Amino acid sequence: MGVLSKSWTLTLTAGGLAALGQFPEFAQQYRQHLEGGIGELQTVVEDFDQDAASVQQDRDNALRIMERSAEEFSRKRGQSMRVAISRYENLVEQKTELDAASPMMRPLHVLQYPDPKIMEGTWRIFEPALPLTPAGLAWSGIGALFAWLLARLPVGVWRRRKERRANPANWSSANLPR
Repeated sequence: MGVLSKSWTLTLTAGGLAALGQFPEFAQQYRQHLEGGIGELQTVVEDFDQDAASVQQDRDNALRIMERSAEEFSRKRGQSMRVAISRYENLVEQKTELDAASPMMRPLHVLQYPDPKIMEGTWRIFEPALPLTPAGLAWSGIGALFAWLLARLPVGVWRRRKERRANPANWSSANLPR
């Protein structure tokens, strides 16, 4: 293997290692943002539940009262609270499922069931890092292997083409295996 093909293979392999190694790190940063979002929404939901309890109502009754109000502001606030509560419940469910997933599968889980706001926030301030966890090393290894295979493909094609030009007799149809 020549210097050029070795350099090409090494560069692509390192790139694959670094690229796929980011998946567990992104999943970790996504989890941190998810926990922050849950914490903020939990405060809002708990405050709403306390306000409802202070007037002897549960959450559902308080929401129905607000949504049936003659006041437009109260109706809209009731609707927005229902959306906030639903989102809070969805984020808690996602966090439970993400925590239950193996570290190796978390990146796939994040990509399969992302919360758009959390995903956008995570991506906006994502800082690449190469995690030294078993999952991070495994993803890096998979990336390196995949990139190495991709790098070797054009090298192999180029090498066969070069051999064919150097020894055309070896490549005639009579000499090919049947």
